[in-house]
Amino acid sequence: MASRRQILRASGVLVTAGVAGCLSEDGGESQSPATDENDSETEGEPGSSDQETDDTSSSPVVLAPDDGERGDEFGAAVALNGDAVMVGAPGDRDSAGYRVGATYAFERVDDGWTRPAPIGPDNDGDDLEFGAAVALDADAGLVGAPLVTADGRFEAGVACVLDRLDDGWNRGAAMLPDSVESGALFGAAVALSGDTALVGAPGAGAGTGAAYAFERSGGDWRLQSALVPSGAGRGDELGTAVALDGDAALVGAPGDGNGAVHAFERADDGWRHRSKLTTDNGDSGDRFGAAVAIAGDEALVGHPRVGPNGQGAGTASAFTRSDGDWRRRETLVPENDDGSGKFGAAVAVAGDAALIGAPGGDAEGAGSGTAHAYRRSEDGWDLLSTFGRDDGERQDRFGAAVAIGGGTALVGAPDDGPGTASVFDL
Repeated sequence: MASRRQILRASGVLVTAGVAGCLSEDGGESQSPATDENDSETEGEPGSSDQETDDTSSSPVVLAPDDGERGDEFGAAVALNGDAVMVGAPGDRDSAGYRVGATYAFERVDDGWTRPAPIGPDNDGDDLEFGAAVALDADAGLVGAPLVTADGRFEAGVACVLDRLDDGWNRGAAMLPDSVESGALFGAAVALSGDTALVGAPGAGAGTGAAYAFERSGGDWRLQSALVPSGAGRGDELGTAVALDGDAALVGAPGDGNGAVHAFERADDGWRHRSKLTTDNGDSGDRFGAAVAIAGDEALVGHPRVGPNGQGAGTASAFTRSDGDWRRRETLVPENDDGSGKFGAAVAVAGDAALIGAPGGDAEGAGSGTAHAYRRSEDGWDLLSTFGRDDGERQDRFGAAVAIGGGTALVGAPDDGPGTASVFDL
């Protein structure tokens, strides 16, 4: 049965001027809220999608840019914190056709959502991919722009802080490591937890990769340490995925054989490498660690390319921490997948809920992508709902990015026209 849904519109005005590679002083000030009164619910609009869950009465709210174009990749990165949602559109192009990128910060107000102006970098005329990664925590946001030329280094990358004020989101600091190299792709992955930020740079060290921890003190963000385990090798792509919760961090290295995840723990003298999580299942190139998530003593690791004959059905491994050590609890696998769903390409966990994206998953025979919500019980993780679209098209990549928290699930579909991000109530 077709679901009704609401499209949230954006103004389509990019913000310019400010810190190089970041955004303007004006930020992305929120405009009037979108409500049922101001925005009609429609079926069958271009770029729209009907969603199905185990509860057929559940209808998502679908966020989409009003003036977007195919290739903007709105929904390639998503973040959720309370009533705030951040969506990256790293493919948003300037007038010359460069992938400058943009980021949208939505906020739930009463029964509707604000209509944000897109937040863009301060310069164009180059590929920047601002919004390739996003993170949210309380009144802080973090946006990665991994293709920015920094300190004269091509594609060194940068991460930009957003501060939420009464009048919207404004520019904060631009994060960079002490030394930056061409091709580092700093900002390809970002995470926030309180006064700590973690930024991945999978191209650093000629592909060895690294993750960098920053601390906020007195309103300023300062580099604390680089998280690189001993024995890391060229091609590991350490920092492709990062996750952070309090004093615990996970850093994915999907290029290390069939993939690995390094667990770090903060001590009085800085961050220490705690353990290396691996899998015996799969072959080189299966990309274990391409996605990571952590909440308290629970963690998820995506393994999106593993599968029979290398087709990439994918799995996700659930780990539990006990006495500081991470132990695999179970391996989650997709149901009724055709073998190429890439289950585990995106993972999220919050409390007793988890969300796993399968951007090649089969939905009503279309293969447009799926997302799977789980609830933790004493026996492990139980499937709660499967979200898909019955009118989607192959390669929409629904499930390429996911976030979860507070009874809400957020799923990005960056190739659904200009891209969409769907908000579900669990």
